Amino acid sequence: MLSMLPRGCTETLAFGTLLHDIAKPQCFAVAADGKMTYYGHTDQGAEMAVGIMSRLRRSRAVQDRVAYLVRDHLRLTMAPRMRPATRKRMITEDGFDELMQLATIDALASSSYLGFYHLCRRELAALGAVETRPPRLIGGNDLIAMGFRPGPAFKEILREVEDLQLDGAIATRDEAIAFVRENYLPTPDAGSA
Repeated sequence: MLSMLPRGCTETLAFGTLLHDIAKPQCFAVAADGKMTYYGHTDQGAEMAVGIMSRLRRSRAVQDRVAYLVRDHLRLTMAPRMRPATRKRMITEDGFDELMQLATIDALASSSYLGFYHLCRRELAALGAVETRPPRLIGGNDLIAMGFRPGPAFKEILREVEDLQLDGAIATRDEAIAFVRENYLPTPDAGSA
């Protein structure tokens, strides 16, 4: 994989490539059917990568990016099965280009399956900035006007509305309000019971 890195690549991509499977030895197991598994190697590897980057006195930004690359390098292979909203959020993440490079190099070094790569590239090319992060259809003030009390449920409701918007299931403010009214109950006041 290291020999496949592009000349002059970022240090985060180089370290991400070097460390992406660092936790495989600790996570190795043999299932009942004889299949070798490495469950949890991405999360454990991300923790190990932060420790290594810290000992190498790399900045917090480098530590965080390398941890992201190590933790998420297999996530791209799930792209064809992701909900469209989840995939759109993923391809607009900071560092996604490096993640795509790492996942592609990893695939070429092993299975050579690149369906996820082609899917993500097509979506990136097709999406404009407005489509990947469209303006919100509703906000917190709208929820308050519908009788909701500010709190943790706001984030859940607004995220679900945004997911539906990114999926193409709703497109207007009226549709968003109708969805909330049909699927969520306003928070009763603390004084009324």
